Amino acid sequence: MTASTFHERLELARKAVGISARQCDRLAGKAFGTCALLEKRAHDTKGKASGVLPQTAEAFAAALGVSLPWLLLGVGNEPEWASITRDVAERLKALPHTEPEPAEGPRVDRSPEFVQTPAGVP
Repeated sequence: MTASTFHERLELARKAVGISARQCDRLAGKAFGTCALLEKRAHDTKGKASGVLPQTAEAFAAALGVSLPWLLLGVGNEPEWASITRDVAERLKALPHTEPEPAEGPRVDRSPEFVQTPAGVP
């Protein structure tokens, strides 16, 4: 697959290393839905340039084990996916098993003191 935009290269790299968009967000330390949103922009913009913050691009490049120039601009050779896949899998296993906060919407406190019990239940 030829990837001509940042968004297409992000999707290519994520799929090449065999992780979900959610796992990619976790590895990059980004809010849930960020990777999927950036990948979707590739289809929405029909190849037109679409901005991405430098620190976001850098976080995803590091998470996916690819160079920033390749991810942003397509400069250089396509990465060696086999060795990157092993490294990404090891780093993913090392992450804590907590779910990230949603990117948008209200935060729900699920601590026991805020859970309502049905009437009549002690």
